[in-house]
Amino acid sequence: MRTRLALGITVAGVCALAPPPTGASGADPPNGVRLEGAFLMRGTVTLAHNVFGERRGQRLQRTWTFVPQCATGVCNRVTLRRGRSGRHILDVVTLRRRGPRLYSGTGRFWVALRCGGDVIRHGGRATEKITVRIIHTTTVGTTRLPTRVSATYKNPRRQNLTRCPGGIGRDAASYRGRRATTLPGAPAAAFSDTVDLLSSTATFTDQSQRGTNGLPIVSWSWNFGEPSSPDNVSTQPDPSHRYRLPGTYRVTLTIRDGYGQVATTARQVTV
Repeated sequence: MRTRLALGITVAGVCALAPPPTGASGADPPNGVRLEGAFLMRGTVTLAHNVFGERRGQRLQRTWTFVPQCATGVCNRVTLRRGRSGRHILDVVTLRRRGPRLYSGTGRFWVALRCGGDVIRHGGRATEKITVRIIHTTTVGTTRLPTRVSATYKNPRRQNLTRCPGGIGRDAASYRGRRATTLPGAPAAAFSDTVDLLSSTATFTDQSQRGTNGLPIVSWSWNFGEPSSPDNVSTQPDPSHRYRLPGTYRVTLTIRDGYGQVATTARQVTV
């Protein structure tokens, strides 16, 4: 009995069936580009050999989301989460950095097959390779972020695990995509203070906020407005400072987020 692919089915964190890339542009910093964010990908099937419901030249539209596996900067590993097939199956693949603008990764997924009148959800197993190339970037703070990418999907092999004989085909596709996620907004610096008049000590609490879609704040720089003091500056998030003399002092806080974006605020503190 001849085997026939019924549909692409999800499995254990990784699936299949999608398309890929082209291109490149712009000068990058020495550490490269941080691959992150959601992208609206438009693709074309470049190969569809004995794959049910697919044809060469078929147009596709998917959302791909790149999640870096490090807190800041350029990551050597990025998790790709992408929709595939009309059934909204989620495909999860770990991409590894191969160059300043190049990432690739491999994965496996199950294929549902029809055999003897039954649909077997795990009837076939397929391998996939996804390559992503960053083709346009912008700078946020001190971090380079992608705004356009290209990608290729290749399914070099599918294995029929049913009792029905026959091959189950393979496919490939190419994509181009634009960033759908809003670029990270700048952080906002803010703080409150509590003064102990008996000891002339002020305690400061950071109340800064990360920007929209932004990374957390990673550094703080305080100036307590008393240049004659050897302890006039601090890099702690919530420091205290004992003033030598009562008076009114201008306290300044400068913060930096994970993208390298900087914000500053200042206020008068009386002790």
